[in-house]
This record gives sequence, structure tokens and C-alpha cells, in this order.
Amino acid sequence: MAKRLTEEMVIARTKISDLSKIKRLNCWGSELVDVSLLRRIPNVEVLSLSINKINSLADFQFCKRLEELYIRQNDIRDINQVVYLQNLPNLKNLWLGENPCSNFDGYRLAVIKTLPQLQKLDNVAITQEELRDAQRRGKNLCHPDDVQDESEEDYQPSPPPQYNRYQEYSETEYSPVQSRSPRQEQSPSRRQEQRRSYSPEEQVYVERRRNSFEREPSRQAAQYYEKLSSTTNSFEEQQSSDTQTTYRESKITTSQSASCIKSNTSILSLTTILSKRPCINEK
Repeated sequence: MAKRLTEEMVIARTKISDLSKIKRLNCWGSELVDVSLLRRIPNVEVLSLSINKINSLADFQFCKRLEELYIRQNDIRDINQVVYLQNLPNLKNLWLGENPCSNFDGYRLAVIKTLPQLQKLDNVAITQEELRDAQRRGKNLCHPDDVQDESEEDYQPSPPPQYNRYQEYSETEYSPVQSRSPRQEQSPSRRQEQRRSYSPEEQVYVERRRNSFEREPSRQAAQYYEKLSSTTNSFEEQQSSDTQTTYRESKITTSQSASCIKSNTSILSLTTILSKRPCINEK
């Protein structure tokens, strides 16, 4: 439940029972959300409500004699809430920093332009040059009530569609009973394909296929080298056999030539001997 500022709390802090006579009120760090009681304290001049959970400045517009307002570290998000303080002519010091609205781009110039009566903003003095710059470049803020009314006017709920149960719809027109799109029909199968593609069995099969492909080139290379070595050995054996055959043939030829030479030599020697013997008739 939201914590609210009560009359008992105010009397305990100020020691004054008449709320209209209160000039200063300090409720720092009390986790307050609802401060609507300020409407009954019109003559307050200094309010210290920092480190609470206040989200609106609407209740401060009834404090017509307010001079100093310390409301840092609260939950004021809309920068347009500053417009609620426009009708406080005596307001000189405003500490609004460390609220979500202070992160607004151009926050300082917008606040100074909206509240030109300020002399200090967020504990920093406002110079005349800064005031002129704010009047020239500062953003114009809108009253929160006007912004809410405009948003309500812009919002027009569309009537729900009405269907005629006897109307015939063509294929291109919209009908209450409409078949699902092909994309929706294919989505389950696509998901199944994705699931199958990531199944561990197929992953193992892919790894086995990969290993078999890696082993196959090595197998083929081994077979190729084995065949090449066998071919080389057969060629060397054939070459050596041819060499031995040629050597035998040459040896036989040489032996035949030697025998022929020997026979010719013996014939010549016999002929010489016969030619040297004297003839019998001559004796």
C-alpha cells in the first residue's frame, strides 16, 4: 500500500496543530508516495521531500507561497510535471535533480524557460545569460492534463469485425475459417528436419563416413605402391633373365668359334706336313 503524508505526521514534525500556520515542513526520506495533504497547507514556504517515491507535482500547485522546494531522488518521470509550478510566483529555489525526468535532453533549459522566476536550479545558480539562452532555445513544455486529454482524444477503439454467416467468401478474401498458411503447415516438418539434422546417430554416421573417406585414399595409395613395386620386381627379373640368356648365347658362340679355329688349324698343319713329304714316285 502506498504511503501517504498524514496530518499526524505533519504535526509530529512541525509541532503545529494548525496546518494553515505551517511555514516549513521536512519529511526527508519517508518513502512517501501520496502528498495530497499539501492542499491543506497553503502557506508553507519551504518543503523538503527528497528521497521519497513521489511521482507527480500536481499537489504542489496549491502551495501559493512556496519559495523553496527540495524534491530530488523521487520518481518524477514526465518533464511536463514542471508546468504545475508555473503559478508559484515566489518559487526561487528548485532541486529536481536525480529524478528520471532530469535525464531528458535539454532538461535544464526547458525548466528555466518554464519557470523564469527561479534563481537556483539543482543547487546551481541561474545567470541572466542562461536565462536568455533558455528563452531562445529551451523546449516548450505542455501541461500534463492537456497531454492526457489529447492522448484520450487520439485514441479511438476500432469496432470489432462483424462477419455474416451466410456470406460467401472468395479465396482471396478473409473468411472466419481460414486454412493455415503454407508456411505454418511446413513449419513442423522443418523443425523435424532440423531435429533430425542434429541427431547424434547421424552425427556418428557422418563421422564414420568422414573417417572412411580419410582411410580410402591411404588404402588406394598402398595398393598403388604395392602394384608398382610388383611391376618393378617383375621387370627387373625379366631383365636379369634376358641378360643371362644373352650371356649363354654369347658363350656358346664363342665356344663354337674356338672349335672352328682349332679344326682349321689342324687342317692347315696336316696340309703343311703332307706338302713337305717327298713323293714316292720320284724315288
